[in-house]
Amino acid sequence: MTASFESGVFVYWTTSNIMTVAQGQVLKNTQVRALIGMPPMMVPLPEGVTAAKYAAAPAEIVVPTQLFTRPPGLALADMPGKKQRPHGQRKKKRR
Repeated sequence: MTASFESGVFVYWTTSNIMTVAQGQVLKNTQVRALIGMPPMMVPLPEGVTAAKYAAAPAEIVVPTQLFTRPPGLALADMPGKKQRPHGQRKKKRR
């Protein structure tokens, strides 16, 4: 199968796959996860146990009322990197 590939593609593909597999194996290790500050891996529930037993009570679930709010005192014009153009004026095209 790989005989028809260019040599550069073959080297890239092989190296990428080896690194991906190694990364996956390293990140499965609980000591490595703790060392770099990752949360522990999720474990499957035992047979016959439902997730409802472990779910939060309805009073603990918080539903956001707004999807996005600006920090207090920060107007759109004050946001970094945003230049205000008069209404209806388009951005100039670069040539």
